[in-house]
Amino acid sequence: MYLERYRNPRVLGEWVWQEMMSEGPLPEGSELWNDAYSVARETMARARQNIEAIVDQLSRIQYRFAGFGSGLANEAWLPPTPDTPKQVARLAAEAGPLPLSLRAWWEVVGGVSLQGSFDQAGREQVLTDPLVVYPVDRVLEQMEEQREDSELSEEERLTVALAPDLYHKGDVSGGAPYEVRLPDGRVDTPLRNVRIPLSRPDRGTGRFREVETTETFVEYLRRSLEWAGFPGIAFMGLDPQVERNLQPLSGQMNPI
Repeated sequence: MYLERYRNPRVLGEWVWQEMMSEGPLPEGSELWNDAYSVARETMARARQNIEAIVDQLSRIQYRFAGFGSGLANEAWLPPTPDTPKQVARLAAEAGPLPLSLRAWWEVVGGVSLQGSFDQAGREQVLTDPLVVYPVDRVLEQMEEQREDSELSEEERLTVALAPDLYHKGDVSGGAPYEVRLPDGRVDTPLRNVRIPLSRPDRGTGRFREVETTETFVEYLRRSLEWAGFPGIAFMGLDPQVERNLQPLSGQMNPI
């Protein structure tokens, strides 16, 4: 039912996701779960095509990728590995049901970090909010560390970070990372601590006007990909030369 509608070019994918979300937790293996899981995997297949195009174009303009930092390969995109299905199953065994959106992301896309700089001197472009989603192995490492921390509550042990906040992405002091709370057996899940800048910094105080969103993981991906992986430029703008270099991606993103 949902997969057929999602593939219909006359139906907006976001409506299908909203309807699936309204179903609440889905029993794994049920007909509805299988249908929603198929939609989630097709959504992430489209997202993967977009990310491949973004990384290719950024490479062409010699974008300085920062990757995931120490401990992981310094690459922008880490596709799934043969171990990924086992890692996803292990996370589900430890944390409980996973949102189908996240499960499909890890299985189809893997992990991505567009952190870096358009400036060849390596200076970060503050508040472009580059798309970052940690791979499943990094989330498993988090959970292991949190499980061993006796000072954390049960909720804190099951709250995992998926990305730095928009300030830390720009290498400036910021707030809490983008997080999700597990378990969550719905098709999608709210992404916590996501803030959107509404203006350029005030010249007197240096502060930004911003608003905290209530968007889900898929809505975060959708907003990010609409701006070729840098949703912050919707408010902050970029150097005209950079905008020209990103122009080939304008309107070319597969809708998810």
